Amino acid sequence: PMRDFNTSDLHPPQNPQAPVNQSSFVENPITLPPAKPAFIWYRTRGTPEFSILRGGGRTACAGPVFHYNSKLKSETKLPKHFDNCLFIYEWTRNWVFTARLDKNEELVDLEPFMPDHSFIRPIDMEFGPDGALYLIEYGTTWGKNENAKLVRIDYIRGNRPPVAKISADQTAGKAPLTIKLSSEGSMDPDDGDSLTYEWRKLPGDGSILSKEANPTLTLQDFGNVQISLTILDRNGAMDVKTIPISVGNGPPTVKIISPQDGDFFEFGKPIEWLVEVSDEEDASINPKRIKVAHQVVSAQSNNQPSNLLIETHPGLSSMKASDCFNCHSVEQQLVGPSFSAISLKYEGVKKARNEAAQRIVNGSSGVWGQIPMMPHPQHSIKVAREMVDWIFALGQEEDTVQRGNSGTLIVHKPSDAKKANRSLLLLEASYVDSGALPVAPLSGSQLIQLRTRDLPGIVADSHQGLKLSEKEVGHIGHGSYLCYQGINLTDIRQIIAYVASAGTGGEIQLRLGSMDGQLIGKVEVTPNGSWSEYFDQPINISPTSGRHDLYVCFDKPGVRSGMMNLASLSFR
Repeated sequence: PMRDFNTSDLHPPQNPQAPVNQSSFVENPITLPPAKPAFIWYRTRGTPEFSILRGGGRTACAGPVFHYNSKLKSETKLPKHFDNCLFIYEWTRNWVFTARLDKNEELVDLEPFMPDHSFIRPIDMEFGPDGALYLIEYGTTWGKNENAKLVRIDYIRGNRPPVAKISADQTAGKAPLTIKLSSEGSMDPDDGDSLTYEWRKLPGDGSILSKEANPTLTLQDFGNVQISLTILDRNGAMDVKTIPISVGNGPPTVKIISPQDGDFFEFGKPIEWLVEVSDEEDASINPKRIKVAHQVVSAQSNNQPSNLLIETHPGLSSMKASDCFNCHSVEQQLVGPSFSAISLKYEGVKKARNEAAQRIVNGSSGVWGQIPMMPHPQHSIKVAREMVDWIFALGQEEDTVQRGNSGTLIVHKPSDAKKANRSLLLLEASYVDSGALPVAPLSGSQLIQLRTRDLPGIVADSHQGLKLSEKEVGHIGHGSYLCYQGINLTDIRQIIAYVASAGTGGEIQLRLGSMDGQLIGKVEVTPNGSWSEYFDQPINISPTSGRHDLYVCFDKPGVRSGMMNLASLSFR
């Protein structure tokens, strides 16, 4: 039906062949062109008409149409195969497809574009004057992303180079260090090509250490090195990847003793935390170098950062790949001052960041003594600034960061009530060791998640036979269930279900481990005649200790749907 937004009155649907714009913002009603069916459509659970697009979220984007220009002199332009193809892309599902059109601009075919490549939330694309495709990848999460990037996609004619992948079972440890290297994931896009593997140590004499695909190497000498993998196809095309290895210093072990992963927390109430750190090379653990950070995030999948602390800063990675730790350490003065002293000296000094970055690139003398710092022209100003950011952050404190082996933090409730009811508290402890000269310092960390005592249905880890929405759990029938994994039920005596029912009502059963597991509590929900007026339904539970997967099961034989709606569970 049509709605009058001035009066909120509903009017009969319009004729789709001649819809009329009756808005108050136009002088006279305007008859619009006939409505057309969707060009391409798809549902979250898959669409038979377009099954190739699979299932998932829906954030469809349409890009440019490619028109092949035979007169364009370009080695990178896309081939004629894509002539008159519309490029479509999906921000949520991370794919790009080409929609082939006929001369009447009708859809002929859908074809995945670069199906072997993993796009990271494509959000915009255009063809350049060179005929290459330029694409913006938004990055992993909704917000600021380190992996957001602008990429250019070139078409390479003839033999395509191989793609190298490199990994190691460990990247740091005491000398001698034995590492298992892997080239798993390396591939040649041209079928039939055989690959040759060459492993080298950098810096070094260039000699090949192994020609195996997955060798085991033992590194004897202390220091920071790079292990490189060169793969070549039979036509001589190659790709090279490296991985940094630190020999002589093992990473510290960080463990959050309390609270534990999955525990409950309450806004405004103290959370006492205790951290243990061990490190083979550090004679003693400096509590001031232990950082504990916290962050409140939305309890939705794919919306949590993998780390919170500065030790994962890209500036540190660049420093490890350079020679910074030959002359500096975190705490101790070597050839040059410690990074902690540098951070303290320039705290609050305007323009210090840019000036320090310039000194890294161009070199300097007389700032900390008579020994000059050599220039590093191989680094861009951007990389140098990232290095400086990491150094300066060593002495900075944020409201979300505390230091020491133990402490207490209080997290205040977000002003947005909806966000507060769907929150997780991320707690991460991290420690940077002192290094083992000339090896760079290493960090270790542990990240845990704490839950609020009020858990909405939408944050359940799994479910069956019902429908989840931001507001409620609906379409509940006999045999439906929600599962919350790893719930600490120690000291929990009652779980309150917030429910409404204009349907049949039914029994809520609380079970451990599975929908047929141990029954620890149940209650019969009597309909209140409304789907929107919720009420508290207490469920007393048997004394239960430890962590369990809690199954919230719904029982009403013969009822397929419409037992009740569930908004949340409260653990007391």
